[in-house]
Amino acid sequence: MSMRRLIPLAALGVAAWLGATNRAEAVYTYTTTLTINSATNGATFTNTASGASATLSGTTVTFTNITNPGDFINGQPLTTSIAGVQVATTSSGPPGVSFSVSYTDTITITNPSGSMNSGTFTVNGTFSVSNVFTSGGASAGTTSNLYMAPFVVGPQTIGPPPNNIFTMSFNSGTTNDLYGPPIINGAAGSLGAQIMSVPEPASVAMLGTGLVGVLGFGLSRRQRRAAA
Repeated sequence: MSMRRLIPLAALGVAAWLGATNRAEAVYTYTTTLTINSATNGATFTNTASGASATLSGTTVTFTNITNPGDFINGQPLTTSIAGVQVATTSSGPPGVSFSVSYTDTITITNPSGSMNSGTFTVNGTFSVSNVFTSGGASAGTTSNLYMAPFVVGPQTIGPPPNNIFTMSFNSGTTNDLYGPPIINGAAGSLGAQIMSVPEPASVAMLGTGLVGVLGFGLSRRQRRAAA
């Protein structure tokens, strides 16, 4: 079976809220640059300007960098993905293909879009696929994501005062409801998310799903009035 575009999967979700402000909205630009650092079980990987991918025995995991301009609308959450992930496989029958990739995702938020008010931080983690295969029109497998230190857990300020100040914080060990239908090679899979807290705060949480999942963190914007 030929490999083709399959699972759209958000590795992470990001939710944005606009805090108390005099303005109704603020346009920002949100970009990611994901780099795979290593892979297990003999998987090979490639990093390009558009993203990164890793392959083993006909199974490929692809991370696509995004540039996502948007608006913070007063009182309304805005949701976007940190990076797009697809899983494709030509492996037929169990036990399937299993490997992990260690990655660093560099996130840059600029507000207002096109200005010099920009903040950059990184997310480190290990993304795994386990027992992934397709056979007889059915698909099987599991994906999981473990966030590793160093990892941003405290507020991150973006832009100089008094205006356009953002704070970034991660909701450790929580998920949001941004789940999509898990599909490998066009066949629907099962979805079962499980959160397992880890002892180290910087490791945050492990998200294991039936081929799809999202771990959330919060992005909030606050604006201070200029001093009189």
